[in-house]
Formats: sequence, structure tokens, C-alpha cells
Amino acid sequence: MLLEEVPALLTAARFADDRAAHVACASLAAWLAAVDGDPVGAQALAVESAAAWPAADPRAFHMQHLQILGAEAHALLAAGDPAGAWAQVEAAGPALARSGLAHLLPLRVQATELTGRVALAALAAGPASSVREALRRAVERAADSLQRDGASGHAALLRAGLRHLAGDSGGAQTLLHTAADAFAAAGMAAHQAAAELRLARLAGRSGEVPRGALRALGVEHPDCFAALLAPALPA
Repeated sequence: MLLEEVPALLTAARFADDRAAHVACASLAAWLAAVDGDPVGAQALAVESAAAWPAADPRAFHMQHLQILGAEAHALLAAGDPAGAWAQVEAAGPALARSGLAHLLPLRVQATELTGRVALAALAAGPASSVREALRRAVERAADSLQRDGASGHAALLRAGLRHLAGDSGGAQTLLHTAADAFAAAGMAAHQAAAELRLARLAGRSGEVPRGALRALGVEHPDCFAALLAPALPA
């Protein structure tokens, strides 16, 4: 279980002064704190992650900076500040584009999914009309890119959020079915259960079956996990 393994790995990275491992483990621990409903812990771990990888060149953007960005964004989302999370992600966009990391498929998917999900969370928070359309386009671009790259489950989750915000409950439910099926085919059981939980709540059901599936996978707060993974949908 990640909840059991990550703290020990983080301690080992600190002791060994392995900065790459330190960033990876601290950023993952920040994600775990966020899905555990602990924004204060997530923020502390995001700060630790950033401190472990100081950039000699402020224009540089390494894989570790992407991990740090994810930690910072998840901490802000957990704290109920999607606008702040989007400001962080948007500000990092030019450096990320210059870095060339997007030429590597796994990193491109990671960055695109984070961008789309944070933009969707910011859009669901009811931003000013002057930024609403830009956020919607950012989510659509991310969904299209994820679909092209074979991350169809993530693409469907983003599109489901957009359909729900547009008042199309039926379309959102269809897309959540698509997301759950795609995650099941990819062996991503926690993501599948999160999509099924969002689907159950959208359809007016309790969602106890997918909640139980998430708890069986070690997710202590299933609703926090689903909210972070699939924003803009009923809790």
C-alpha cells in the first residue's frame, strides 16, 4: 500500500540526500495527504518537495519541477483554492513547453492531465466571466490531447465534468461509464472506482459499492479521492 510505503521511502531519501528520490517521494506524499483530506500536510510536503530541488537556472524546468508543480497544485486543491492551483499551473506552462518534457509520452500525459483537471476544478468554482471561456478551452484541449495519447479514461473524466457543468447530466453519465471502462481495461482500479463513485452520485445513488472498492484499495477517504481526481461532478 502506498500509504504504508511512501513515508519510509521519503525518510530513506532524506537520509541518503537523494534529491531526485526526495522530490518524487515528497510530491507523492503530498498527493496522498491531499486525497486524505489534509491540506496542511499536503502544503508542507509540497514546500519540502520544492526545497529539495533548487534550480540554479530559474528558466530550467526538469521532470522534478513537474512533480513539484503537481504537489503544489494538489495542496491548493485540497485547501479549496482551485483558482490558486490554476494560477500555479498556468504560470508554469511556458517553462514546461520550453523544457521538451512533452516529447516523452508519460510526462506529456502527466502534465496534460494535471493541466486539464486543475482547469476544470477552477471552472467549476465559478470564476469571473472574463476567464471562464479560457478555462473551458484549456479543459477541451487537454481532453483532446489525452485522447490522442491513449489516456482515454482521463479524457472522458474531463469531458464528463464539462458536460455536467453545461447541464447535460445524461452526457456526463455516458462519459463516466466510458471513463470507468477505460480505467478497468488499463488495470487502474482506483481510478475506475472513483469514476463509478462520481457516476453513482450523479445518478442519485449512494455510491457505497465504489466507496467500498476504494477503501479495499487503501483509500481511507473515497470522496476526497474522487473529488480530486474528477472535479466538477456531484459529491
